[in-house]
Amino acid sequence: MSLKMPRLFQFAIAATIAFFPAFVHADIPLIGLNPPNASLLDGDFDLVKSTRYKIVPSPFWTVMNVEGKGKNPICIDRGAMSGGGNAESVIQSRVLNHVAAYPKPIAGDVLRWRFAARSEHVCGASVSLSLVFGDEVRVLTDKQLVPGGEADYAEFSGEYSFTVADAKMEMPLLRFRLHSNHGVRVHVDFIDVSIVDDNSTGPADLRANSKGDAIELAWTNSDDGSPATYTIYRSRSPRSGFQKVQGGLQTPTWTDRKFVVGANYYYGVTQTIDEKESSVSRVVTARCVDDVAPLAPVNIKAEALDAEVKLSWSSKDSDVASYTILRGNADGSDLQEIVRQWKGKQYTDFSPAKGTANSYVLRATDFSGNQSVDSSPVLATVKTIPGASFRDLIKPMPITTRLSSELWGADSVLPRDPENGIEHPDWSYWGGHPAKGRDGKYHLLVCRWPEDAVKGHWHWYYSTVVHAIADSPTGPYVPTGDMAFSWNDGQGHNPGLTALNDGTFMLHLRGGHVLTGASLNGPWKYEGVYSVDYNGFDKDPKHRTNPYVANIVGVQREDDSLLFLSKIGATMISNNGIMGPYVVASRPVIFTDVLPKLYQNVAYEDPALWRDEYQYHMIINGYLARRAIYLRSPDGIHWKFDPGTAYDPGVTRYEDGTRTSWYYLERPHVLQDEFGRATHFSLAVMDVIKAKDFGNDTHSSKNVMLPLTVHRRLKMLNAQPVNKDTKRIEVLVLSEEGFDAQTDMDLSTLKFGASEEVNFGRGAVLLGSKPHSQGLVLEFDGAGNGITEDNFVGKLIGKQSNGELL
Repeated sequence: MSLKMPRLFQFAIAATIAFFPAFVHADIPLIGLNPPNASLLDGDFDLVKSTRYKIVPSPFWTVMNVEGKGKNPICIDRGAMSGGGNAESVIQSRVLNHVAAYPKPIAGDVLRWRFAARSEHVCGASVSLSLVFGDEVRVLTDKQLVPGGEADYAEFSGEYSFTVADAKMEMPLLRFRLHSNHGVRVHVDFIDVSIVDDNSTGPADLRANSKGDAIELAWTNSDDGSPATYTIYRSRSPRSGFQKVQGGLQTPTWTDRKFVVGANYYYGVTQTIDEKESSVSRVVTARCVDDVAPLAPVNIKAEALDAEVKLSWSSKDSDVASYTILRGNADGSDLQEIVRQWKGKQYTDFSPAKGTANSYVLRATDFSGNQSVDSSPVLATVKTIPGASFRDLIKPMPITTRLSSELWGADSVLPRDPENGIEHPDWSYWGGHPAKGRDGKYHLLVCRWPEDAVKGHWHWYYSTVVHAIADSPTGPYVPTGDMAFSWNDGQGHNPGLTALNDGTFMLHLRGGHVLTGASLNGPWKYEGVYSVDYNGFDKDPKHRTNPYVANIVGVQREDDSLLFLSKIGATMISNNGIMGPYVVASRPVIFTDVLPKLYQNVAYEDPALWRDEYQYHMIINGYLARRAIYLRSPDGIHWKFDPGTAYDPGVTRYEDGTRTSWYYLERPHVLQDEFGRATHFSLAVMDVIKAKDFGNDTHSSKNVMLPLTVHRRLKMLNAQPVNKDTKRIEVLVLSEEGFDAQTDMDLSTLKFGASEEVNFGRGAVLLGSKPHSQGLVLEFDGAGNGITEDNFVGKLIGKQSNGELL
């Protein structure tokens, strides 16, 4: 019985059958496909785990010098050989003398070859393949154009007959030449090479057909009907993992009834004559599908953590390919998908609502694409309250004119307001840093590149910085020209702004380049590349590039020193002006025990940094996890983690309730007011993974501007420093434009004290209040305030009189 047969009698089963284009009659394999055995000579390029940044050579392939150009970067990484760029890359195999059954070329013998290749982007890339006998080269295919961009790998194949001259030499090796331009890389997915050998030919004409709940295989004896027995090999992967599932068959047919409905299976057959087993036949793939939905997940448990919910579940159905998880309100309404195609049976939700129960339901999807009904709901309420996490401060975006679906982008980011932040159909925008100018306008230094650039998103390396201005903090931001500065033809990436104490500005770019300007309007003067004193710290800790000169952010302190954060969150300080040297003062915070275990081992980078009247703030993005964290510090060196996330794909929503879900949210920056408080949050966003953004397509990137709940200004009135033993605490809440401290707070909701207390709804209880000329004085019972030497600021959490977060 198939694994789903108990319910199959209700519905018909359909089988999809296809011939997998593997080698027909593998004969004597030399490289690549060799079922049921492993791939020969790393022909599937899956033995090593290199990247283009860290090359680990394959034991069977060698990168060759190109005359006059040296070695061009090539990597073999988990299933693909990659090379090219702006030149030719050459890689060759070891000599093919490793098979005892074929030690030397024989005149007239036929060598079959086949490979699959593509390029990252459409650029006229090509692949050449040759046999090399010592100093003599036999070209098998020359500059074969390969597809690029959204196209999948294309396969190329052919045959070569050994000549009399070839037979006088030793076995050849195989040489690839990868040709491309525009910095585009070429990928080779696999290479198969074999020698045609009638004596080892496997069964012919293998085919698969559906019959009820089974897959029937049939084939032909390729040896003129000589008595033979047959062996069936099966795998869930097209090129590896074949296992023997049946042997000793007397007839050229076999029926498979033990499989997961909806899953792809790959079959190959050998024949044994006179105790000699042949090579494997061509491989066929078959898939039976049904229209029976799987059972819903069961035994769902929701464990409430500080700011997260840990879910676990089980399934009574073996035919489950993935799960979808939805989160809703306490009454089960407004269910929103938070993850789909989840393979495991545990999931941690890092962005549940606080102060109320979250409901969760799960759906199972089987291998045929059928989805179950919703599971029974479960509820969980996290321990922290609204205001504990930076994410809680992000407010819905106002709609400038209207939401539109007539824009580029995946369905998940439509409809949206194109006038929020900055976007344009002809440009990809990224990494904007906003600031309010002395002219009352809102300024954005942001990089961009043409949307139709050959390399799509990866054209960022050639991006140009522009200066854009808006009348409103949320936009629309309109460029004032083609480039913000004339240096380097305006090129630069991820611009960062630092306001200097003398009223001027420092503009820093990826690579450590520094420019200065008298105002946000420029003009910008190039100063050079700042220097770094690593001070005994690792120059490149766990990172492929130097993180001390890439995507840094900084502030100038009252003593005119400059405090910067590196790309991965290490503090560095210059007491010698904007050009440094910047002395590294701490390890990257992401490599310390400051982060709870649940938030460790995430690839964090590209922090935001700002300082207000009381403390330093950092947000650092976990780009693979697609969420960020928030930390605070009294000095910019010693950091404290606040629970929960800073942002994730669920934070972009509009005032009318419309939600968007961007695939990437990166390069965070804040817009600050005159007191240093963050009022708006800037993010570079993208609708698909970066590798799927091609030139002149429907995908791109932009900058969004999200309004924030602004911190209220407080003054401690106690004559002595407050600690956990303080009996009474007096806090003055200052009134300001748009906020009357005497009327705009719901006093019954207020708690004050250490963040470790008030984030969880605890802390000092309000005893009373009294008007003050500057606002309202709050008097708290000091019991339970929890403030120690580690708490360099106190925290007030509550609600405004209109119910919004205070």
